[in-house]
Amino acid sequence: MAIIFTLFFVLSIASLFIYRNKKLALSIGFGGGAATCLISAWYFLSNMYNTNTFELFGNFLQDPYFTASTLENFFCFIISTIGFFAGIYSIGYVKDSKLNLGAFAAIYNSFILSMLMVMTATDMFAFILLWEIMTLVSGLFIYMNDHEDKNALSATMIYLGFSQIGAFCIVVAFVIMSAASGGSYEFLDFKGLEFSPAMNLTLLVLLFIGFGNKAGVWPLHVWLAVAHPCAPSNASAMMSGIMTKVALFGLIKFSLLLDITTTFAYIVMFCGAASALFGILYAAVDNDYKRTIAYSSVENIGIITTALGVGYYGLATESNFIAIIGFIAAFFHIINHATFKSMLFFASGAVTNATHTRELNILGGLHQKMPYTSYAFMIGSIAICAIPPLNGFMSEWVLYQSFIATAGEAGAMAKLMLVIAMLCIGLAGALAIMTFVKVYSAIFLGKPRDTKIYEHAKEGSLPMLFTTSTLAVFCVILGLFSATVIANLAKVTSTIFGLNLEISNLNIVKTPSVLFVLVALAVIAFIILKIFKANNSKVRLTEPWASGFKWDANMQIASQSFAGDLRKVLKFFYRNKPTVVAKNYFDKVEYSNKPKEIWWIWLYEPVVNWCVKFADKIGIVQNGKSNIYALYILIYLFVCFAAAYYIY
Repeated sequence: MAIIFTLFFVLSIASLFIYRNKKLALSIGFGGGAATCLISAWYFLSNMYNTNTFELFGNFLQDPYFTASTLENFFCFIISTIGFFAGIYSIGYVKDSKLNLGAFAAIYNSFILSMLMVMTATDMFAFILLWEIMTLVSGLFIYMNDHEDKNALSATMIYLGFSQIGAFCIVVAFVIMSAASGGSYEFLDFKGLEFSPAMNLTLLVLLFIGFGNKAGVWPLHVWLAVAHPCAPSNASAMMSGIMTKVALFGLIKFSLLLDITTTFAYIVMFCGAASALFGILYAAVDNDYKRTIAYSSVENIGIITTALGVGYYGLATESNFIAIIGFIAAFFHIINHATFKSMLFFASGAVTNATHTRELNILGGLHQKMPYTSYAFMIGSIAICAIPPLNGFMSEWVLYQSFIATAGEAGAMAKLMLVIAMLCIGLAGALAIMTFVKVYSAIFLGKPRDTKIYEHAKEGSLPMLFTTSTLAVFCVILGLFSATVIANLAKVTSTIFGLNLEISNLNIVKTPSVLFVLVALAVIAFIILKIFKANNSKVRLTEPWASGFKWDANMQIASQSFAGDLRKVLKFFYRNKPTVVAKNYFDKVEYSNKPKEIWWIWLYEPVVNWCVKFADKIGIVQNGKSNIYALYILIYLFVCFAAAYYIY
């Protein structure tokens, strides 16, 4: 483990020294990083049930050491695997970029290193320091984009602002736990601490807010839709695919140090269900395909969080079966989300490179120019919509089975929460199908709406195609062989939580036989299609019927019209502000209808506006006079001495 961390650190430094040589930056920075990720993935997978520790050399304040047991190994394996694909993808994605590739490769390696070290940190000081480093590095990802997005700076500041809210809650929880342990910073000393029920719940909520903020749980999710459209697609894939999993890891690890209560389980379950529903509601009406994919991350994080809520309920009620099946559903969907969400961002990056736009309303017909990307995007869309037999369906199948298992033993309040969760996730699944039918058809199907974009579009490079195709295959494999995956996850879960349950008792989560029927029907359909294609009869092609008018590509159903009825029915949530720009009679009318989240309007916009006004008011203290600045220092020192005298 020490060698792996050292390799990432050396690659980060080396990438900065070779910033002038693009080829070396690609091969050493991204190629070397991908190779190290592959080694790392194999290491953590082969040591899944072992505990490995190493101490950081050098003189530090805390003499930090790092430990990886089963929980850490599981999440580090996911990070390393997706990091490998991100490195390979980046070689083809950024080769023609205007960015400084050496700096970008350094950020890539530093980001992966920071995530791995966050999850293996064993004391409060190292964890918070590395957590903040991870946040700053990911903020650089958002700010560094080669399409000169004018919103990049504001998106970065919003992301960093939200991150500090979460970090503050985490630090407060850690400080209280440290004080209760006699002032120790070691996480091992946080175990078995006794708190009053109110303080215990307060700490759990603080941890949920802190880590849920970074994960993108409602209503702390608004930064995702702002940050991801600005970030490069390889960065978005890592931030959504694996950085959110670091947050979920933190929630799981540190909540287990406290007494899990049913109240906390209900809170987690409710916020997860709300995330799933509201995330896909905003994804369904957005016209920016990267923002749509970002909103769908909120939905999937909500599904994972709901499953965690079921697992927490099992721990609170001392029901081993409910706990294990809930956490299996969460861990399975963590793997699946990392797979198909990273692949969708990779595929969207190929589209952005080919078209230089993210607007759905001006795309179309790209399947003819980018067939392999189209097929990969289609498989990812099927997986994320939880359509059998792909992996997204299987993890949600386990989640629904956990609902059923819990309902048989739950009380009235728990049954109410389960009904709410099932309704929200069921409705989210239907909206997800609508959303990705819209996205896929607007990008790849129909006729091109902009002929210039269509003419210049071309398939992605070989590293990009390798990445998207391989992850698409993984979506299929994880679905078809889900029974094997579930059996291994049951072992992982039992080891992490110390629960004894025979794997043979998990009959409820076996792969449903209907999947094999569906696969057989799909194969038969392709065979029939092949037979008809073997017929050499000519097919007459013509333009669609347009009620007697000359057909035009703009007559196709666009993204806005596709979700128009949904906007009207749920206008309370969308707060649409349609704008129409008509310069003169002969110019094309420009119409846009961008929804604005009510959570942003209600919760965050007033705070941001107040901060701006407050900053304007206190700006007077920056008058440029050194004597005044010296006075500020004296006043500050006086306040510090007075506070110290009062406290001690």
